[in-house]
Amino acid sequence: MEFADAALAVAPDLTIARLMRARCLALLGETEAARDAYLAVLERDAKNFSAHLELGNIWRRLSNRELATASYQRAVACRRLMPRLTSSHNSWQTKHI
Repeated sequence: MEFADAALAVAPDLTIARLMRARCLALLGETEAARDAYLAVLERDAKNFSAHLELGNIWRRLSNRELATASYQRAVACRRLMPRLTSSHNSWQTKHI
């Protein structure tokens, strides 16, 4: 967590550092603090796939099935917007192997 905090001290708008901090809180079992940290990430980046997915896990831990499902659905929607790197990678492999 200290690396995330150090990064945020230098660049408070760095989304990846905010996400890393939320993950640390979740791993430390600080579920409510992790929830708040993921929500803060999503306030800045509403289409962040990882934040929606991991927030779904937090809601599940907090026994809130409805919010967990909504977070997972948002994650799926965000994932659909992401570019498909896998297919281009596979075509490169096929041509060069």
